[in-house]
Amino acid sequence: MSIFWKKVSLNPQNIEQTVERVNSSIRQPGFTAAFTVEIEGAARLVIMAEVERRYRPSQPAEQAETWGDRRQSDLDDHSLVQQPLDIEDIIAGIRYSVAEHHQLPVYAVLLLRAGIMPLLPNGRIDRATCQESFLAGTLEAIAESRLIINETDGKDDSVKPLANGGGDGNSELSLDANKSNGKEASARGVEALLQELRSQRRHFQDGEISSLIMDLGQRGLLGMQIPTQYGGLGFDHFSTLRVLQQLGAIDISLALFTSIHNALGVYPIMHYSSIAIRQEVLPLLATGQEFAAFALMEEGTDSFSPMISSKAIATDQEGWQLWGKKKWSSPESSWTPGIFNIFVQQVDPSGNVQGMSGFVVRDSLRQERTGTLGNTLFLEGNSVRSEQRLSQVGDGMDIAQNAMQYHRLSIAAVCLGGMKRCAQLTLQATQHHNVSADQPFDHPVTLMGLSEMTLAIAAVESLVSHMGLLLDQGYPIPMEAYIACKTAAPEFLWKSADSLVQFLGERSDVLKILQDARILRMVEGSTETLNSLLGEQII
Repeated sequence: MSIFWKKVSLNPQNIEQTVERVNSSIRQPGFTAAFTVEIEGAARLVIMAEVERRYRPSQPAEQAETWGDRRQSDLDDHSLVQQPLDIEDIIAGIRYSVAEHHQLPVYAVLLLRAGIMPLLPNGRIDRATCQESFLAGTLEAIAESRLIINETDGKDDSVKPLANGGGDGNSELSLDANKSNGKEASARGVEALLQELRSQRRHFQDGEISSLIMDLGQRGLLGMQIPTQYGGLGFDHFSTLRVLQQLGAIDISLALFTSIHNALGVYPIMHYSSIAIRQEVLPLLATGQEFAAFALMEEGTDSFSPMISSKAIATDQEGWQLWGKKKWSSPESSWTPGIFNIFVQQVDPSGNVQGMSGFVVRDSLRQERTGTLGNTLFLEGNSVRSEQRLSQVGDGMDIAQNAMQYHRLSIAAVCLGGMKRCAQLTLQATQHHNVSADQPFDHPVTLMGLSEMTLAIAAVESLVSHMGLLLDQGYPIPMEAYIACKTAAPEFLWKSADSLVQFLGERSDVLKILQDARILRMVEGSTETLNSLLGEQII
C-alpha cells in the first residue's frame, strides 16, 4: 500500500521508521502505520502507533520539556512499574520528525495500546484495515490529535498568500483561477476593503475606529480563519498574517483590534470549544455581530503567570458560578465585547480546586474601563454550563498560552506593516524637503535610519512569514519563537517610529504611529519580562 501525495508515490515504511525513532515509548519494530485518507477533497496523512505496555499517560508535573528529551531513554528497562507517557510531547515529536524528514504535514496522530493494531496473517501491519478503522472511528486510542482543516486547505481550493508588496502594504490578495465564486468574492471583498481603508487613512487618524468595525465584519476580517460554513473566510495562517501586516500599515489601532478579536477571541473558540458553542457564536464573531475578548490576567499577575484567583464554583455536576475580577484589553474605547473567553480555577462541589479551565461566556458582565490596557471585568456569580468550557478540566492555562502565543505572532505582523509605513513616509518626505544643502535621501543620518529600518523589516518579515508557512504545514512552533516575535517586532517598530518623528517632526499621523507603537510594546507582556523568560528557556 503506497502513499500517494501530490501525485508522488511514497514508501510508508520510511515514514513509519521515522516515527518509531521519535520516542522510546513507541513500540517497535513494525507497530506503526502510515496511510492517507481523503478529508475535504484532499489526501491527509495519518499516523497510528502502538506504545509499550510499560507506559501510562503522565501527569502534568511529569512531562518532559521538549519532545526530544525522552529519545535517550533506556530501551532495556522493562520494569513492571508503569512509566509516564508524555502524550503531547510524543505527538509533537511525530509531527516535527515527519515534517523534517519527509516534508509532509501530519493530519492525525493516534497512540494505541499495545496489541490492538490490525495485522495481516503474516504479522505485518494491515494498513487498509487501519485506514477503514480510522474513518469509521472504531479504534480505541489512548490519545488522538487532529489538525483543524478549513475548506481552503486544499491546493486547488485555497486563497493564495498575499503577494509581497511595497512599504505601505499595498499588495493584494492573489486569487486562484480555480477558486469557487463564493471564495473569490470574499477575497475580493477583503481586497476592496483594504484599498478603501488606504484611501481613507487620513480620516481616522484621531484614533476613532468604531465607524470602521462594521465594515471589518461585513467584509470578513473579523473571521479570517473561521471556516466558511460558519461565515468566515477560511484563510490559512500565512494569508491572515499578511492581511494583519497590511492593516498595520494603514492604521495600527485598527490592526490591533482585528488581531485581538481573531487571535484572542476567535482562536480559542474555534480550536477548543464544543460543537454547540462553535455553531452558536462563530457566525456572530465572523460577521461582527458580536466581538470577543480574552480575560486571563488579574491584579498582580503577568502574561504567563498561573497565579489566578478567580474561580468557577460548582453548583452541580454540570454547572458553575464565576466569581472574581479579570483584566482585559481593548484598543478601542467604544468597543463592547459580547463574548468573553474567561480563565478561572475550577472548583468541584466539595470545594477542591481541580485546575485551570476556560469558559466561553456570552452574558452581560459588569465592566470598568480604565484605558486601552487593563479594563476590569467583574464576575459576580455568573452561571456557566459544561458545554461552555474550553476543552477539559485543567487545560485552561495551556489554551490561554496557545492563544497568547498566536497573538504574539499576530502582533509581529502588525508591527511589520507599521515599520513598512515608517519607511514609506520617510522616502516620500525625501521628495519634498531639503536638509542643509543635500536631499534628505543623500543625507548620512537619513541613510543610516533607512538602512536600519530596512534590515529590521527584512528580519521581522522573514520570521513572521516562515512561522506562518510552518504553521500551515503542521509544524510545531516552539514557545521561544513566539516570544522572539513579541520582543523583537514592537521594539523595531518603536525605533522606526521614533526615527520618523525625528525626521518629520510633530505631524499628527507620525505621532499616532509613535503612540500606537508604545502600546504594542506592552500588549502580551513587556519586552523586559519576556526577554527574561526567553533567556531562562534557552539556558
